[in-house]
Amino acid sequence: MYRIPVEDTLSEQKINHLNISCVEVKDNSEQNRGGKFISILCENKCDEPFDETGSAVILPSGKKFSIRKCEKTSDNEYILSLKGLHRKDIKRGNVIVPSSFAVESGKDAFVLIPSSKGRLEKGNFYIEGGVFKDYNSRNNRPSASISFHGRVGVVRFFYPFPLVTGARYYISGENNRDLITPVTMIYPGELTQRDAFQLSDRVLKFGGRPSLKALYSIMLRIRQFVRLPFYMEDEVFEGSIRSGSFAIMSREYDRIKGAILKRTSTAGGIQIDKLTEQIKSDKNLVYQIIDELTGEETLVKKDGYLVNTTGDMRKNLSPIAGKLLLDLENDKSEINLSNISNPLFSETYRALGRMGLVRILSDDILIGNYHFIELKKSVMKDLKVGDELTFTEVKESMQLSRRVLIPLLEELDAEGYFERDGENRIVLKTD
Repeated sequence: MYRIPVEDTLSEQKINHLNISCVEVKDNSEQNRGGKFISILCENKCDEPFDETGSAVILPSGKKFSIRKCEKTSDNEYILSLKGLHRKDIKRGNVIVPSSFAVESGKDAFVLIPSSKGRLEKGNFYIEGGVFKDYNSRNNRPSASISFHGRVGVVRFFYPFPLVTGARYYISGENNRDLITPVTMIYPGELTQRDAFQLSDRVLKFGGRPSLKALYSIMLRIRQFVRLPFYMEDEVFEGSIRSGSFAIMSREYDRIKGAILKRTSTAGGIQIDKLTEQIKSDKNLVYQIIDELTGEETLVKKDGYLVNTTGDMRKNLSPIAGKLLLDLENDKSEINLSNISNPLFSETYRALGRMGLVRILSDDILIGNYHFIELKKSVMKDLKVGDELTFTEVKESMQLSRRVLIPLLEELDAEGYFERDGENRIVLKTD
């Protein structure tokens, strides 16, 4: 089929010509059977050699996985070793892109039309390009409906499609597929009608000639946050804070952070999934700020919960929790959680454990912190680095039941006091 040539050097669009590293699956018949890894043959679709490893996305499904090894077999072919995908997830013609490009698989997007192009009418369009020029060129059905507001096109995809801000796409009408128009992705995702108008107005204020940074700046101020690809990792946006790959307006960052700290301050913390549901924002952004606070040790993750470690956690205890904690500290005894029939007491003890106010050994035996320290001192008494001891020796000196002693020793193993050598233990430290 004859296709009208397309001029790719649109001088007014400074945001094009991204060199997106990607490969297309050429043959998956020789995949390794069994084991953790899958090997597939791919063809390079970018100008530079493909040597990517690490986190990646397969398109159009959008599934995430990791590239463990990339081996070049010819000028344009590579064998990739993948982890995290099932064989049924990979089909000939699929495209693999490093996730550092922040490629999204979406059903809504906004594109910028060249200023030299006349008015386009709303309708169904075929869409190609994005990750590489010929992506989706063999599809025999329209990709999306597009309505136009001046030079901005509002795209509603009929199926998942890879979206990359700043990348070049090619659209052709359903009634004339030979007439191709290059467009540029300016926002991947869905916006409210009000936000969509704001986007169109701000883009047009640039005379339809925004830079890639200007586009991200526009999206940042409309949505209050934006995820940046690696090739913009050094960009600074006024009034914003960087957290991982996100740029976030300061006020929005403070709102989300404050909401996280407030909800995690309750006794025993809050389940992570429940927390992300309560905070109105992009979940990936919320998880990013949670990871940041966890890295600062402001929050602690335990058993699927998040606990705020700032301040005096005892002040947040209910009367029942306070009494159970005091009784445990005074009695210096061990409690078997599986023997507690009252679910309120059982959950309260576990909440105390998540807060670090008591020790729960092997998810079953509970003891007070001070009692744990005394038991640890008793075990380590008179030991020197390099000493070897048996379970029988410890049991005879401690006079503890196996039900308590075994999880106690396993806890000390985890803290780096011992190294297992068959049935014996080697002392690594005594401090």
